[in-house]
Amino acid sequence: MYLLKHYLVNQETSLIKGEYNQYGKLCSRILEGRKTFLVECSPIKLLDETLKFNGFDYKGATIGAKSILRKNSMCPIVLNQALGICMFPINSPDKHDNIWFNPDHIVQTFPYGSKTDVELSNGVIIRVNLTLTTFNNKLQVAHQYRKITHNRGRLTMTMILEAKKEPVVIKKEKGHYNFDKMKRDDD
Repeated sequence: MYLLKHYLVNQETSLIKGEYNQYGKLCSRILEGRKTFLVECSPIKLLDETLKFNGFDYKGATIGAKSILRKNSMCPIVLNQALGICMFPINSPDKHDNIWFNPDHIVQTFPYGSKTDVELSNGVIIRVNLTLTTFNNKLQVAHQYRKITHNRGRLTMTMILEAKKEPVVIKKEKGHYNFDKMKRDDD
Protein backbone atom coordinates (compact mmCIF):
# COMPACT_ATOMS: atom_id res chain seq x y z
CA MET A 1 0.00 0.00 0.00
CA TYR A 2 1.33 3.40 -1.02
CA LEU A 3 1.30 5.82 1.96
CA LEU A 4 2.08 9.55 1.86
CA LYS A 5 2.75 11.80 4.83
CA HIS A 6 1.62 14.98 3.02
CA TYR A 7 -0.59 15.75 0.06
CA LEU A 8 -2.29 18.81 -1.42
CA VAL A 9 -5.56 18.46 -3.30
CA ASN A 10 -5.02 19.47 -6.93
CA GLN A 11 -6.88 19.55 -10.23
CA GLU A 12 -6.24 15.84 -10.79
CA THR A 13 -7.81 14.78 -7.47
CA SER A 14 -11.06 12.95 -8.28
CA LEU A 15 -12.12 12.01 -4.76
CA ILE A 16 -11.08 11.74 -1.12
CA LYS A 17 -12.48 9.05 1.16
CA GLY A 18 -11.87 8.32 4.80
CA GLU A 19 -10.21 4.95 5.39
CA TYR A 20 -8.59 3.38 8.44
CA ASN A 21 -5.04 2.06 8.07
CA GLN A 22 -3.81 -1.22 9.60
CA TYR A 23 -3.21 0.56 12.94
CA GLY A 24 -6.74 1.98 13.17
CA LYS A 25 -5.78 5.55 12.27
CA LEU A 26 -8.20 7.48 10.04
CA CYS A 27 -6.40 8.34 6.81
CA SER A 28 -7.44 9.73 3.44
CA ARG A 29 -7.82 7.49 0.40
CA ILE A 30 -7.04 9.59 -2.67
CA LEU A 31 -8.04 8.83 -6.25
CA GLU A 32 -5.92 10.89 -8.63
CA GLY A 33 -6.21 9.87 -12.26
CA ARG A 34 -5.86 6.08 -12.19
CA LYS A 35 -3.62 6.17 -9.09
CA THR A 36 -4.84 5.54 -5.59
CA PHE A 37 -2.94 5.99 -2.33
CA LEU A 38 -3.39 6.75 1.36
CA VAL A 39 -2.38 9.98 3.07
CA GLU A 40 -1.60 9.87 6.80
CA CYS A 41 -4.33 12.29 7.90
CA SER A 42 -8.11 12.48 7.95
CA PRO A 43 -9.97 13.96 4.98
CA ILE A 44 -10.87 17.12 6.95
CA LYS A 45 -7.25 17.60 8.01
CA LEU A 46 -6.15 17.08 4.39
CA LEU A 47 -8.65 19.68 3.13
CA ASP A 48 -7.57 22.06 5.90
CA GLU A 49 -3.88 21.69 4.94
CA THR A 50 -4.69 22.35 1.28
CA LEU A 51 -6.70 25.44 2.21
CA LYS A 52 -3.94 26.70 4.54
CA PHE A 53 -1.45 26.33 1.69
CA ASN A 54 -3.64 28.85 -0.17
CA GLY A 55 -4.07 31.17 2.82
CA PHE A 56 -7.42 29.91 4.12
CA ASP A 57 -8.69 27.19 6.44
CA TYR A 58 -11.42 24.55 6.57
CA LYS A 59 -13.50 26.34 9.20
CA GLY A 60 -13.57 29.59 7.21
CA ALA A 61 -14.31 27.74 3.96
CA THR A 62 -17.30 25.98 5.49
CA ILE A 63 -18.61 29.14 7.17
CA GLY A 64 -18.32 31.02 3.87
CA ALA A 65 -20.04 28.27 1.91
CA LYS A 66 -22.90 28.08 4.42
CA SER A 67 -23.38 31.83 4.21
CA ILE A 68 -23.31 32.02 0.42
CA LEU A 69 -25.44 28.92 -0.20
CA ARG A 70 -27.76 29.51 2.77
CA LYS A 71 -27.34 25.88 3.80
CA ASN A 72 -26.53 24.56 7.25
CA SER A 73 -24.68 21.36 6.45
CA MET A 74 -22.78 19.32 3.89
CA CYS A 75 -21.75 22.30 1.79
CA PRO A 76 -19.18 22.10 -0.96
CA ILE A 77 -15.95 24.00 -0.42
CA VAL A 78 -13.65 25.75 -2.85
CA LEU A 79 -10.05 24.74 -2.18
CA ASN A 80 -8.43 26.94 -4.80
CA GLN A 81 -10.55 29.62 -6.42
CA ALA A 82 -7.93 30.51 -9.04
CA LEU A 83 -7.76 26.91 -10.28
CA GLY A 84 -11.47 26.25 -9.72
CA ILE A 85 -10.87 23.30 -7.39
CA CYS A 86 -14.06 22.45 -5.53
CA MET A 87 -15.01 19.38 -3.49
CA PHE A 88 -18.37 18.31 -2.09
CA PRO A 89 -19.23 15.72 0.57
CA ILE A 90 -21.90 13.08 0.02
CA ASN A 91 -22.45 12.60 3.78
CA SER A 92 -21.58 14.51 6.90
CA PRO A 93 -17.91 15.50 6.60
CA ASP A 94 -17.42 14.23 10.18
CA LYS A 95 -18.31 10.64 9.19
CA HIS A 96 -15.32 8.42 8.58
CA ASP A 97 -16.82 6.89 5.43
CA ASN A 98 -17.78 10.18 3.77
CA ILE A 99 -16.54 10.71 0.22
CA TRP A 100 -15.51 14.14 -1.10
CA PHE A 101 -15.96 14.39 -4.88
CA ASN A 102 -14.43 16.87 -7.29
CA PRO A 103 -17.35 17.78 -9.61
CA ASP A 104 -14.96 18.35 -12.53
CA HIS A 105 -14.20 14.63 -12.61
CA ILE A 106 -17.79 13.41 -12.65
CA VAL A 107 -18.69 12.41 -16.19
CA GLN A 108 -22.07 10.82 -15.65
CA THR A 109 -24.34 9.38 -12.95
CA PHE A 110 -26.62 6.35 -13.22
CA PRO A 111 -29.27 4.91 -10.92
CA TYR A 112 -28.55 1.51 -9.41
CA GLY A 113 -31.67 0.66 -7.45
CA SER A 114 -31.74 3.14 -4.56
CA LYS A 115 -28.02 3.86 -5.02
CA THR A 116 -26.04 5.82 -7.61
CA ASP A 117 -23.16 4.80 -9.85
CA VAL A 118 -20.80 7.72 -10.42
CA GLU A 119 -18.58 7.54 -13.52
CA LEU A 120 -15.36 9.50 -13.14
CA SER A 121 -13.14 11.04 -15.80
CA ASN A 122 -10.62 8.21 -15.41
CA GLY A 123 -13.25 5.58 -16.31
CA VAL A 124 -13.72 4.35 -12.73
CA ILE A 125 -17.29 3.88 -11.52
CA ILE A 126 -17.98 4.37 -7.81
CA ARG A 127 -21.27 3.19 -6.29
CA VAL A 128 -22.54 5.50 -3.53
CA ASN A 129 -25.35 4.96 -1.05
CA LEU A 130 -27.45 7.92 -2.22
CA THR A 131 -30.37 8.09 -4.62
CA LEU A 132 -29.62 9.50 -8.05
CA THR A 133 -31.70 12.62 -7.31
CA THR A 134 -29.93 13.29 -4.00
CA PHE A 135 -26.46 12.82 -5.51
CA ASN A 136 -27.26 14.97 -8.56
CA ASN A 137 -28.61 17.74 -6.30
CA LYS A 138 -25.31 17.78 -4.38
CA LEU A 139 -23.39 17.82 -7.66
CA GLN A 140 -25.49 20.73 -8.96
CA VAL A 141 -24.97 22.73 -5.75
CA ALA A 142 -21.20 22.18 -6.04
CA HIS A 143 -21.20 23.44 -9.65
CA GLN A 144 -23.34 26.41 -8.64
CA TYR A 145 -21.08 27.28 -5.70
CA ARG A 146 -17.93 27.09 -7.80
CA LYS A 147 -19.55 29.36 -10.39
CA ILE A 148 -20.64 31.88 -7.72
CA THR A 149 -17.16 32.04 -6.18
CA HIS A 150 -15.54 32.27 -9.61
CA ASN A 151 -17.79 35.16 -10.62
CA ARG A 152 -17.25 36.94 -7.30
CA GLY A 153 -13.51 36.59 -7.77
CA ARG A 154 -13.79 38.36 -11.12
CA LEU A 155 -15.78 41.32 -9.82
CA THR A 156 -14.07 44.62 -10.10
CA MET A 157 -14.91 47.51 -7.90
CA THR A 158 -15.55 50.79 -9.61
CA MET A 159 -15.20 53.92 -7.55
CA ILE A 160 -16.50 57.23 -8.79
CA LEU A 161 -14.82 60.13 -7.14
CA GLU A 162 -16.17 63.61 -7.48
CA ALA A 163 -13.58 66.26 -7.99
CA LYS A 164 -13.41 68.18 -4.75
CA LYS A 165 -13.32 71.87 -5.28
CA GLU A 166 -10.54 73.27 -3.23
CA PRO A 167 -11.04 76.76 -1.82
CA VAL A 168 -9.13 79.49 -3.48
CA VAL A 169 -7.18 81.86 -1.25
CA ILE A 170 -7.38 85.33 -2.68
CA LYS A 171 -4.87 88.04 -1.97
CA LYS A 172 -6.66 91.30 -1.34
CA GLU A 173 -5.39 94.63 -2.59
CA LYS A 174 -3.73 95.58 0.66
CA GLY A 175 -1.61 92.40 0.73
CA HIS A 176 -3.86 90.47 3.07
CA TYR A 177 -5.10 87.01 2.23
CA ASN A 178 -8.74 86.04 2.62
CA PHE A 179 -8.77 82.64 4.34
CA ASP A 180 -12.51 82.74 5.01
CA LYS A 181 -13.13 80.68 1.88
CA MET A 182 -11.09 77.81 3.35
CA LYS A 183 -13.60 77.03 6.08
CA ARG A 184 -14.55 73.38 5.97
CA ASP A 185 -18.08 72.24 5.33
CA ASP A 186 -18.25 70.74 8.82
CA ASP A 187 -17.27 74.01 10.59
